[in-house]
Amino acid sequence: MSLSTPILQNVISFDSGFDHNFTFVSIDSDQVIKNRLVIQLASDNTEIYNEIITTFQYIHALPENTLSNNQSYIAYLSTFNSNNDESLSSNIVLFSCYTNPIITFSNLNPDQIINNSSYEFELSYTQNEGEEVESYQINLYDINNEQISTSSILYDGLLKHTFSGLLDNLGYKIKAEIVTDHGMIATTGYINFTVNYTTPIIASALILENLPNSGKIKISTNIINIIGTSNPSPSTYIDNEIVNLTQSGDYVQFDNGFNLNGDFTLKLWGLNFSNEEIFCTLYGENDTEATKYRIELQYFYDQIFVNIIVGDLKYHIYSENISPTPLSTDLIYICLQRSGYFYNIITENFGT
Repeated sequence: MSLSTPILQNVISFDSGFDHNFTFVSIDSDQVIKNRLVIQLASDNTEIYNEIITTFQYIHALPENTLSNNQSYIAYLSTFNSNNDESLSSNIVLFSCYTNPIITFSNLNPDQIINNSSYEFELSYTQNEGEEVESYQINLYDINNEQISTSSILYDGLLKHTFSGLLDNLGYKIKAEIVTDHGMIATTGYINFTVNYTTPIIASALILENLPNSGKIKISTNIINIIGTSNPSPSTYIDNEIVNLTQSGDYVQFDNGFNLNGDFTLKLWGLNFSNEEIFCTLYGENDTEATKYRIELQYFYDQIFVNIIVGDLKYHIYSENISPTPLSTDLIYICLQRSGYFYNIITENFGT
């Protein structure tokens, strides 16, 4: 048996700053113990690489930094048997080298908390030589890496996708992958995040009733309207969004149609807190000044203290320092959770 002509496999574009394996096939041939790889510039056939390596594998490992990025090359290969006979040269393969692309989520940080049941995940893409994205795909997983949902393969260049139906108090993982015009692949890897939002405790938000004789559908709702009182009345607002409580004696109070039973999640947004100020109080049904049953939220040197007062007993928990240190114009997010007898307080500085 003699050496057959090897078949060099197609080469997907790669970053010349890393090792790369060229693979080939040799059918009905003497045992291959060495192979020679020749690489030339595609523009003028200048020889860049011509080396023989000894291996029984049908692979030629090209060392890092042998080639240059943003260049196109041609390559071909020959093999050797134990008698040092050399085969005919293989087919010629054309390929290019480019810097590895980088893809990240532009609006998601590791272990971020998402406060909604749906979220539009956005990607940021960079590549030194201007390689364009041909396609991308974003996949959603549970904490055990089991795929829950997918964007499918997209070619629109928007680099974003919305996942809906995220469940409260669950952890998820998300991963995106892109393919460039020259076949390079980049991935974000798995990014962990959790979901936390308030779920309305109602039997049914909407009740639909078919009215076949009139060709109509009757829609009813059992949502409770919670009406608050304030001082001053009517309330004044900052930017038509935030109630202004900066003056002594100002308050907003909800005592009709609002109650907390069992576990709960309470979310507040505010700014320009005064140090040591108790800015929110939840009163128990039997609370009096003599015998208090209440929960107080207090701003205390860039932390939020939660004072739990039950009769003559008082204990508190506190958040981590709000980071960065809040300015008077920074919007602060505060989330208080109770589960059984345990409380948790989370804060985040949303900035100006």
